[in-house]
Amino acid sequence: MLVKNLTQKITGTAQIMTPSRLYSLYTNNELYFDRERLQRLLIKWHDAKVNSYLFTAFNGASVKDCFQLAEIEPIVEDLKKKLVPTEPNYSFIEENLKYFTDLLEQGYKYLVLDGQHRIDTLARYFNNEFHFKPEELIRFQVEGEKGTVDVAGKFEKLPEEIQNHLMYEIPLIVVMYQTGDLRELARIFITANSMMPMTKHEKRILNYNVLNRWLNDICLRDTNIKDMFQNIGSGMTGEHCLDNKGDTLFVAEMLLYINN
Repeated sequence: MLVKNLTQKITGTAQIMTPSRLYSLYTNNELYFDRERLQRLLIKWHDAKVNSYLFTAFNGASVKDCFQLAEIEPIVEDLKKKLVPTEPNYSFIEENLKYFTDLLEQGYKYLVLDGQHRIDTLARYFNNEFHFKPEELIRFQVEGEKGTVDVAGKFEKLPEEIQNHLMYEIPLIVVMYQTGDLRELARIFITANSMMPMTKHEKRILNYNVLNRWLNDICLRDTNIKDMFQNIGSGMTGEHCLDNKGDTLFVAEMLLYINN
């Protein structure tokens, strides 16, 4: 008997992807990171965290974490089918269609929902921008050859066989979504980040509505306001920390104070 889910709004599939493929998407500028709606903690990982992830990826546990991407072209096609005059959410679908169409026209193929720091870490390592210091010894041996190779230091210093292994034979799990809208995809982002607790405000500001878009926009694009928060820097902590989108909370609280 066929069962149909009448409320399902997103569809996705899991696949195995090599670090080389993910690195290629990154270097070819085919991955879009939405700093306004779908990313957090915009500063780079500190060295200890980078070392920890590379150790995990290269020492047998690379499938522990998954990367989550939304494939833009099929999402655009699906939204086009839904954009009919009788659709109650016509304006919302129209706005989503414009968002994804704009990304497609800029050459992007995937919207990154989860994994921005891990992608950045792999890119830095393969670009020889990071000196890997594993927490424990990682030792490889090339079949048919004597001796072993310790995986440490910069990527370019490793033998070619080891470089090829790290780039083309390490399995990474990538979940690819072919349908969805910014509301549903943001929910995936929130869920994927639940292991690093979000503040109450982060969860509020990530909800897709006109007020949140306006708050994000004014903090990201108004030069004076943006400069003010950047100059405050580490002086903002807790829910007001800039890593937690605290600038939008500050603006919301100030507007509430002025209104009262």
